[in-house]
Amino acid sequence: MAVGGAVRFGEFELDIGSGELRRRGRRIGLGPQPLKILTALVAAPGEIVSREALCQRIWGEGTFVDFEHGLNFCIREIRSKLGDHAKRPRFIETIPRRGYRFIAGICAVSSNGSASPKEIQLHEIYVQARASLNQSGKESLEEARRLFEQVITLDPNYAMAHAGLGAAYALRNINRRDPEDLKSAHFHLRKALELDAELAEPYPWLCYVYVRLGQLEDAIKAGHQGVKLLPDLVQAQYFLGMTYLSSTEWGADNYQVAAGHLLRATLIAPRWQASWFGLSYIALLTGDYVRAREFGGHLLPTPGITVEVPFLGGEHALASVEMRQGEWKQARRILLGFLERMKTSDHMYRDTMSAAAACILGEVYIREGAIEHALASYHRAWHILQEHRRIMGHARLCVRAQAGLALAYASQGDRERATGLLSKGIEMADASTSISHCVPVVSLAEQFYAIAVAHIGLGALKDAMCALRRAAVSGWRDAQWLRRDPLLEPVRRSPEFDGIVDSAARFPPVRFVAD
Repeated sequence: MAVGGAVRFGEFELDIGSGELRRRGRRIGLGPQPLKILTALVAAPGEIVSREALCQRIWGEGTFVDFEHGLNFCIREIRSKLGDHAKRPRFIETIPRRGYRFIAGICAVSSNGSASPKEIQLHEIYVQARASLNQSGKESLEEARRLFEQVITLDPNYAMAHAGLGAAYALRNINRRDPEDLKSAHFHLRKALELDAELAEPYPWLCYVYVRLGQLEDAIKAGHQGVKLLPDLVQAQYFLGMTYLSSTEWGADNYQVAAGHLLRATLIAPRWQASWFGLSYIALLTGDYVRAREFGGHLLPTPGITVEVPFLGGEHALASVEMRQGEWKQARRILLGFLERMKTSDHMYRDTMSAAAACILGEVYIREGAIEHALASYHRAWHILQEHRRIMGHARLCVRAQAGLALAYASQGDRERATGLLSKGIEMADASTSISHCVPVVSLAEQFYAIAVAHIGLGALKDAMCALRRAAVSGWRDAQWLRRDPLLEPVRRSPEFDGIVDSAARFPPVRFVAD
């Protein structure tokens, strides 16, 4: 590669004519010999330049043996100025016993300091990729992935493109649950950090990937690093908050911590809807119906209001509140409207949320005594789950649907069919307790609650109490619904039931105040 004028790599510019190295426009002092070596390496990007060739370029023929230490000093000086590291190089890679290779992408800079045509092209493709990523649709997600890969093909060292591609692969896993997507996400997110250790964006997505891999400790560590680097990055606050919410399934008292991070995310970006979804479910699980309504309302489509990243789940929280307050008709209206809206939606969470809505609708019908309608709703959920077997939350939604079907059949007197379905549901529930299965719209606590109610329908009250205890341990704190749910009437006189209610009520209410 012929080099003349100025070239750009990362945040640096090297002006060959003036012999200046600049970082973001500010001159960096670099001695004449290190500057010559850097110029030689930049002139041959991706190629191995031998130590002999570098010594000859600076000190002349036949002297390279005497100046081995001088070359080592120059390389160290260059790395120091570039913030580079020999073990994790962004710019200069050491090839043992052979020489060095410049590994960063290079583009020419025009005489007036403007970007080259290639840089402009890359930036335009990158912006298109970001816009597609934020649309939350299945097709737009694939378009984002394709565009990010196009950028990386043109410039393998475009750190933010690697971060975006990692995010695209992480979201792709929602409808595929393919381990290869998580591997690709992890690779590109780590690559982004290798290229630019100061980036904050890869950490929140690594946080999400680690959750899906079932690695809670790594997820929290990555989430905190993202918040530390850039506290006002909405994804950093959101993913850390959702990870803390997931940890409540394992008995951690982290609702308050989760709420703090999620509320902080809403202050940073009020129209980034996913944060309101997390908050609505914290409020629902802890029995704060007023807040659940408020937060869920932020997720509803509003004419004339444009959101940054559209999300689903508001109707689920609102309908659940209506059900728990005995407003069956209103709950049904909300859920049926949502299911109708999903017929024309391409949202990445469409199938997961549709199956969840159908399960909640079944729960409403069964408490009204409309058993045939309940069966139809649970069968609707089951059909979605069998048609889309790789969606996020599939196992837990299957449990909720099977428990609902078992309860409905038990109500009709078909005990054999009900017992078989519930047995399958319990087996699947025990296999889906890992944090990698977590989806707030069908939390572990709600899953065991549904199993408990099905046991009551079959008259297995001891088994019901066991399932209710598991629901409480997994984060159920809505004591008022335990006292009010008509399906729990057969176990309400039990002292053990009073203990479960007391355990749900003993925690102080969550304060929805940002950290």
